[in-house]
Amino acid sequence: MKKAVIVGGGTGGHIIPAIVVALELEKKGYMLKWIGSIKSKNLEEKIIHNYFSKIEIYHIPSGKLRRKKNIFLTIFNIKNILDIFQILFGTIYSIFILIKQKPNFVFSKGGFVSVPVAFACKILKIRFYTHESDYTVGLANKINLYFSKKFFYSFKDTIKMLPQNKSVFSSNPVRSDFFENNIDIINCIVDDNIKNFLERRKEKLPLILVLGGSLGSLKINEIILKILPQLCNEYYIIHQTGDNKKLEFSNPRYFQISFISKDVSNCMKLSSIIISRSGANLVFEIVATGKPAIFIPLKSASRGEQVSNANYFALKSPLYSVLDEDEIDSNKLLNEIKRLTAKSDFNRYDKSEKVEFDEIKIRAEKIIVDTIEEDLSIK
Repeated sequence: MKKAVIVGGGTGGHIIPAIVVALELEKKGYMLKWIGSIKSKNLEEKIIHNYFSKIEIYHIPSGKLRRKKNIFLTIFNIKNILDIFQILFGTIYSIFILIKQKPNFVFSKGGFVSVPVAFACKILKIRFYTHESDYTVGLANKINLYFSKKFFYSFKDTIKMLPQNKSVFSSNPVRSDFFENNIDIINCIVDDNIKNFLERRKEKLPLILVLGGSLGSLKINEIILKILPQLCNEYYIIHQTGDNKKLEFSNPRYFQISFISKDVSNCMKLSSIIISRSGANLVFEIVATGKPAIFIPLKSASRGEQVSNANYFALKSPLYSVLDEDEIDSNKLLNEIKRLTAKSDFNRYDKSEKVEFDEIKIRAEKIIVDTIEEDLSIK
């Protein structure tokens, strides 16, 4: 039987696109195994088991390079030194996993959990494929690039940073439900609490969806909290706060939840405007639904990739706005919400303002799987 190992962990941004590819591989008859990180074991199992209840998941140690202001501080950072051993242990563990599983190939979604697996694949001569979601290439994927048979990327302009001989434009894998047009969206909601909140909406008011990424965002939570009394006068709000980040606020028009799992696509479709961080996976999901959004990039992200992700789409379409988290205040966010919602009939924007992005026209998971199978057929 054909077998593939998927590598993805750390955050939802690495896990979700890998799941989309895994679902496509499952359709093609592959037996799947998963390698994730010990550090994010609970999150990985929570998300992955929503789609594959019986999949075997291995969790390996993996290090992370913490970049400092100068090379001396980077090299002699004690955590970086200790993490060299984590990478070594992760590589050894990966070798044992791959010897046991004997996969036809390994597909990686990047992140530092993938680096030990890339080393192991090189040692065992197993074909290794990598995908980059962000506009800029992360450090882990810069390492993986040397070991990859094919390197898939999400933004068309990213090719400027990559070798053309092994790079393939695939876009970012987005779950199929983000592209589906459901007539009765509320009845498709799985979470009873979200469904009850939406069914209680009596006034015809716009719905705001607030997302801080899979882990939530304290910064966005703090800003939103300051204007919630005003927002609840004019809008309904669904707010993904993140685990252990509950806000002390109550209003019939406000609903908060630590993490939206299978219902996020339907919540996006029902919303009039989305406020979110701009990790690549989240950005692509929002753009796939065609809903206007205010992006508040996490500037402390390792190389500023969230800023690049958000600006790429905002510069091409008036439906997207980017606010600097260091300069934003409650009034600025409130004004931007009003500006974007004032142009719409709650859910519909002027068709002339919609841009058909090449990144959304194609289905990434099909391109990735077809390319891998074509490459595997070449001895």
